[in-house]
Amino acid sequence: MSTTMRMIELKKVFTVGKSLNGLGAVLFAWHPDGSYLACSGSSRIVNISNRQGEPVAEIPLQGQCLALDWDKDGEVLAVLQRDSGIVPLWDAHQHKVSNLDTNMKDLTFLKWSLTGPQLAIGNVKGNLLLYNKRTLKKVPILGKHVKRITCGAWNADNKLALASEDKQVTISNADGDTINQTMLKSEPTNMRFSATKVDRLDSGRVEEGEKSIVAAVMNKRTLLLYNTEDPANPIELAFQPKYGAIATYRWFQAVHLLLGFETGYMVVISTEPSEVGEEKVSIKAHQGRLVDLALAPAINRVATCTAKEIMICDLVTSSWSELQREYAKLPDELGELQSLGWTADGTMLTVTADSGNLHCFLASLPCLCSTAGLRYASLSSLQEITVVGGPGFVAADCGVQLPVTINISLEPALLALGSEHVAIAMNNTAIYYSQRTVQPVLEREYPGSIDSLKLNARFAAALSEGAVHIHPLPNHDGSEGQGGSGVFPDSTVRDVTSIALTSDFLVFCTRRGSVHYFGLEDWAFVSEFRHKEPIISVFPNELGTRAVFVDASNGVFVYNPVAEEATPVPAVGNGAITSCLWDASQRGVFVLSDGRVFHTCVYAQSTMAGERVEVVGSAQVNSVANPVVVSGGQLVYQNTTGAMQTLVLPSHERVLAAEGGVHLLSKEAQLEAVEQNLKLCRYDDAWRVAEQLDSPSIYTQVAHAALRSLELGLATRVYRKLGDVGMVLSLQKVALLEDAKLLSAYVAMSFGRPTF
Repeated sequence: MSTTMRMIELKKVFTVGKSLNGLGAVLFAWHPDGSYLACSGSSRIVNISNRQGEPVAEIPLQGQCLALDWDKDGEVLAVLQRDSGIVPLWDAHQHKVSNLDTNMKDLTFLKWSLTGPQLAIGNVKGNLLLYNKRTLKKVPILGKHVKRITCGAWNADNKLALASEDKQVTISNADGDTINQTMLKSEPTNMRFSATKVDRLDSGRVEEGEKSIVAAVMNKRTLLLYNTEDPANPIELAFQPKYGAIATYRWFQAVHLLLGFETGYMVVISTEPSEVGEEKVSIKAHQGRLVDLALAPAINRVATCTAKEIMICDLVTSSWSELQREYAKLPDELGELQSLGWTADGTMLTVTADSGNLHCFLASLPCLCSTAGLRYASLSSLQEITVVGGPGFVAADCGVQLPVTINISLEPALLALGSEHVAIAMNNTAIYYSQRTVQPVLEREYPGSIDSLKLNARFAAALSEGAVHIHPLPNHDGSEGQGGSGVFPDSTVRDVTSIALTSDFLVFCTRRGSVHYFGLEDWAFVSEFRHKEPIISVFPNELGTRAVFVDASNGVFVYNPVAEEATPVPAVGNGAITSCLWDASQRGVFVLSDGRVFHTCVYAQSTMAGERVEVVGSAQVNSVANPVVVSGGQLVYQNTTGAMQTLVLPSHERVLAAEGGVHLLSKEAQLEAVEQNLKLCRYDDAWRVAEQLDSPSIYTQVAHAALRSLELGLATRVYRKLGDVGMVLSLQKVALLEDAKLLSAYVAMSFGRPTF
């Protein structure tokens, strides 16, 4: 297994210091959507802050905090405190605290359900209380265990597994009824169910059976796999002696376990029935004692720490073949690191130390990006946008000097870039900034939550509650811009699914299966197409002369708004197509993506067979990628951490190499360059490389390809080079025909319907 290692410097967002937490260990819990962080130490106060570190609330406690847990909806924070039967409940909407009296002493366990409104609370005597936040009903269950309840977990079926010092595991339903009970040879700790929605890295469904596996650590040396459907046959996994004691573990991709050992090893094992316990990865992550491990499924990263060092790495889910490791130290932290945690979206990494300090670092950026021509805008920090040029960008073509950096007032959910403006949106509010003055020029509220936001030089279009709201953009000084405004469709049925803006058109599609072109100059609809299925998304080229749309069955089509006809694209891969980029430097070339695979497609308007689309190449990346801009086969995409990366598409590798010097390529590479240029309909470039090869068979190949696309000028030139006078004369006779179908017929007759 290959690895790469490098030192990095983590960008600190904020610190909740020991003056608030008190000296010693700190417990913390992120809100499910990352909007709040709750933490508490020896100070007997729970400090709640927003993701910028600004204080939101304080909850005074009667005893030291033992546990913090948010419910699945992020509505209520529950706090477990020492020497008290009261559980404080903090309402995240009203910012108020209510006290839940359990009527129990010496509470030891607290956990919200993953799927329901239940809160489970256990105590030192083995008693259990189930509290329903909706009905406010409390259900006490005496004698669930005979000794202290030490740990537990809920699964996606709303079943509760509990472990106790009595060495027993109980499985209960949402009402607290015991389904089964099993005696073990030692006390289990750190219990976790597999295949919860939180733990999964993909959006696939949870398979039946996977929800029933619970893992627990036994004596810090072995790992117990307990199947709630087969409680009589638990599996206990032992590990190589060199690994030592288990520090902690996490479920990974439902059927894999990621374990951290105190000796510094990190190991991934499978729990598939055919390979239970089989090691997939084993790596010495640290030389010192590994203290904690935290997984960020949203960005496919894991963080581990020793007392003085943090390691962050990407896990390659496709092959387990490569692990990239980044190490960081905290020079400002004098204490020893104790625990780690991520926000659900993977943007923030939280670290605590025994000094009482809690530090939050920006570990990745949200994958927000928008493109306008060869320029793109993305987040350079949580409240900063940077606009830069992509491959092939020429500064003289842009009226704004790049890069442009804009400080924004909030962390956005949406980002849009136009030629003169940048816009951000959160909920139902959009704020528009001038790229020239980098100042806000308009703040606008829409009737509902904004699902999509698009800009051009003069207009903004927002998709909200199934309708498109279009209005003029203000000038750079904030004065009112020129142009009309409106809401589409104007009927009572508002089912718009996707929108786009070109310089001249507003383009949108609907669940009824229609694509609409609205002319911004004449302020009228100019084209409409009815498809047989609902249309999910639409992606016009820069001028709007063609648009790719994707329907509900993952069918992809190229729409011609003049002829009001759609040309199907051959099926590509198995994933749902989520994005499409038109090549900014070559007409007719576009790239489809399902988030992991990029498919290069070529649309040809005039061929002997009419309008055609061909898929000419594919490229796969290791993790989820957000394509940003493509030009001349160079694709810029945003990875899961928000960083930009550039990929040369395989369909263009030899083309770009030939542009660097045809004579420098081997004969085999030149032949491949000819083939790639022909597939991409770059006939002049293919001819240029063919001249270097100077082969009659290659000339014929170029001539035939040119004829298929009715490029008679180039075909005539090639046949003249070949000395084929008859073909030259035949082509000259039909070259002036304007009817493409008639021209195709004459070309076919000239060859007796060629099969090339």
